[in-house]
Amino acid sequence: MTLPVFGVELARDRLSKRHLARATLTSEMYAPAAAVDAGFLDRVTGADVLFSESFAEADRLGALDSAAFARTKRRLRTATIALVRDTLASDMRNFRRRRVRAARRRRKASTRAPHVPIRLRRLTDAPSDLPPAPRPPPQPPAAPPLPTSRPPFYDSETRTGRETTLII
Repeated sequence: MTLPVFGVELARDRLSKRHLARATLTSEMYAPAAAVDAGFLDRVTGADVLFSESFAEADRLGALDSAAFARTKRRLRTATIALVRDTLASDMRNFRRRRVRAARRRRKASTRAPHVPIRLRRLTDAPSDLPPAPRPPPQPPAAPPLPTSRPPFYDSETRTGRETTLII
């Protein structure tokens, strides 16, 4: 799938230049510590200190001048917001076109007759005259289904699932 302009611009605005191409072009998944380095996350903390660090960060941010914070944040993001707004209609048109094309392809594929090998024989052939039909190769046992999503707090290095991600 082609990444829409808003996805590219949000990634460009947030991610480190070293990770921008890897994250957007190759859809690389990041472990929590690497996600901090890339710019997806601000901080990673353990589950045992999650609430205390969350409240400490909320207190720190609450002490800032909210009007100055809002103006500075707006100035930082104005160019990105303007570009996303200017290209959103075009992105939506392209998205709808892709959906319509995909639906047409699915409809066209579903109306085609499936390919079924047919074994022809003459009416004069007796069933004993025919060689036995080849048996299909045995199918390996089905693998258990893969999980559709990762656990919410997943640590890929230790595989313990005990590291917690804090997004502020």
